[in-house]
Amino acid sequence: MTKFNPFDDIDPIETTEWLESIDSVLMEHGPERAHFLLNQMIDYSRRSGAYLPYSPNTAYLNTISTARQPEYPGDRVLERRIEAYIRWNAMAMVVRANQRAPSTAVIFQVTRRPRHCTRSDSIISGAPIARSRTVT
Repeated sequence: MTKFNPFDDIDPIETTEWLESIDSVLMEHGPERAHFLLNQMIDYSRRSGAYLPYSPNTAYLNTISTARQPEYPGDRVLERRIEAYIRWNAMAMVVRANQRAPSTAVIFQVTRRPRHCTRSDSIISGAPIARSRTVT
């Protein structure tokens, strides 16, 4: 006996019929009705004993076409420079704090952003480390 694979369609004709039914509901009654019906079917299936794992993630679909999207309201170059200054300032404050109290030092891992970002942009993540220090 072979193991059931949830990604194998054992009845593609039935699947097509279900998808056509949802398409019909979407065209005739809109997405709210289709959403209601799908929720009812999931609820009925669970109450009937079917195991349907909960998934908090949904397939994201941007409903605004790129042609209808408004222009970005800010200045991206200026915002990236401000972010770089903020990161630099945070790093400088941590370095200064480490000079005053090295027993609670923080190690920074500096990595580069993807190529489309400017040269001054970098990602800095700090993770505190515990150091044992004897005071004499």
